[in-house]
Amino acid sequence: MSGGQGPMMRAATIPSIQRWSGSAASRDVSTLISLSDSPLVPRPKVAKGLMLIRVLSCSLAPGDIRVLSGQVDMFQKPPKFPYVPGGDVSGIVEELSPEGEAAGFHKGDRVVAMFGDGGPRNGLAEYATVRVSTTVKLPQGISADAASALPSSALTAMIAADMIKKGDRVLVLGGAGGVGSHLVQLARHAGASFVAATSTQAEMLTKLGVDRVIDYRSERWWELDEFVEQPFTVVFDCVSGKQGWPTARRARTLVQRARYNSIVMGDNPYFEIHTPIGILKAMGAIALRQLTSSFGKGPKYKFVFGIMPEGGRLERLVRLVSEGKLQPVLESECPLPFTEQGVRRAFELQKSNHAHGKVVVHVADE
Repeated sequence: MSGGQGPMMRAATIPSIQRWSGSAASRDVSTLISLSDSPLVPRPKVAKGLMLIRVLSCSLAPGDIRVLSGQVDMFQKPPKFPYVPGGDVSGIVEELSPEGEAAGFHKGDRVVAMFGDGGPRNGLAEYATVRVSTTVKLPQGISADAASALPSSALTAMIAADMIKKGDRVLVLGGAGGVGSHLVQLARHAGASFVAATSTQAEMLTKLGVDRVIDYRSERWWELDEFVEQPFTVVFDCVSGKQGWPTARRARTLVQRARYNSIVMGDNPYFEIHTPIGILKAMGAIALRQLTSSFGKGPKYKFVFGIMPEGGRLERLVRLVSEGKLQPVLESECPLPFTEQGVRRAFELQKSNHAHGKVVVHVADE
């Protein structure tokens, strides 16, 4: 106990956020995060619709960097400071609300949960509250670290894979990232006849079932003869940038009216939104792109909104992993330890936009 606040816990904390200026990629995030060896943060309390879990593992996602950067403070901003980052977690149920009991959860259940409203936070701690509606039970055969990699990125990959039609020839731009590494696997289960991906990680992706790995450092996917002859019917863009939609519009390797699905909002992964007008501009640009691309013979653009854990999708992911049909992919340095150095390294990897698989922090043993 401390100062009448109730039980305390260890947690990674960020004292404040400031809008980044200049290149987000060059910003040093390591100095913004602290993690004491002593329990200094009050343990969260169970409220309506929530459960308290003892955290075993926590994974990061692009949203963690957006919150930390202050670049999307209009709709993803911590309600108070210091705040605990990280949102997707796996752990053991410690305390339930009536809603948790009604949903069939029990104390001691192994679970995996996706972050709640307002963006990823509260996960990089010894204890966290999770929403009953975005939490599912976890079988013993799946490790806590593998499970925490599923909620955001693999869930987005599943939503994207549900758009694939039987016989599609699929191209994944950024096949080795958190979304891409799961999407290339799910594409085959969705009925794709051929799966290609851009990446430098040829061995990794070949093991995941990719038919052709395109090294973007030396090959231009939009003009390779082999794909001019047998073009792609659908593209999933997990990285954005100039080699994404602007290039797809003139690519010779896509069939007429190919479906171009972007996982990233716009052409810049470090977009900024600070005002309601900013939200309208961002969504308006997407709507305009979708509208204008619906005419003519070129590819048809669609933005994939991946934060939809409802509808049984998280249960489907866990079942696929349990059945050996989906392999959770962790970055080669992961899981990282729950230390200040480990958490800082996790954020550096996530910010780099070049992690191969999910960035995961191992918080505690079972």
